Amino acid sequence: MKNLISRSTSASTLLETLKKLLKAKGVNYKTLGQRWDLSESSVKRLMSQGDLTLERIEQACELMQMTFADLIKQAPFDSESTDPTLTPEQEAAFVAIPQLYHFSSLLDEGKTVKQIEKKYELSPAEIQKYLSMLDRVGLIELLPHNKVRLLATNKVRFRRDGPMGKMILQQAKSSFLASDFKQEAEHLRFGLYRLSPQSVYRFKAKMDKLLQEMKSDSDFEHTHTDSVEFGFLLALRPWASPLLNALKPRAK
Repeated sequence: MKNLISRSTSASTLLETLKKLLKAKGVNYKTLGQRWDLSESSVKRLMSQGDLTLERIEQACELMQMTFADLIKQAPFDSESTDPTLTPEQEAAFVAIPQLYHFSSLLDEGKTVKQIEKKYELSPAEIQKYLSMLDRVGLIELLPHNKVRLLATNKVRFRRDGPMGKMILQQAKSSFLASDFKQEAEHLRFGLYRLSPQSVYRFKAKMDKLLQEMKSDSDFEHTHTDSVEFGFLLALRPWASPLLNALKPRAK
């Protein structure tokens, strides 16, 4: 079975939660080794390297008389990110003027004001307006001759339930999915499956792990000349196709 735990942030959080719970419930590595049919030293090596499969994690949970879903619930994924978050004022400015967000993103990519002015249809007044707004909300320091010092990195994120998150979610519903996904760089798969609550929690963990891996690659590759902006949407929810409700039930 493919390993679940890797060196991504989410996986590390899950592993540390597992270790703490094992200690709290008095399950030592010797007992864990008996369940995994491994020596105590092998268990220590696997735990230190994070080289665990889903099956072994579930077996560890069984020893603690808990489920994998219980483990996921206790893992503090919400507090694991160290990236700064946009303030409400910064998000409000971007939502009010989407062009400001694009302008700010170009500065984050290392573009100079002159390069932006040369490539995009922006008047000097508009450029000055955007620079002043970014300076006012604390994302840049505006220096003489329109030189800019960034006060935040391109890793700044927005709140999922904030105005930016809501706006992008709405764009995903109306624009992102408006494609036949037939281009070489496009990919879409959709399926309908019946899952137990236990399986749902497992797949949520896998989805979080995949997102974290893509984020790590993006942090490293965003300055590459051949890198482009991609949209990536993962969704999981109880949902039945309207086709399964096409027949009108007989009145009781």
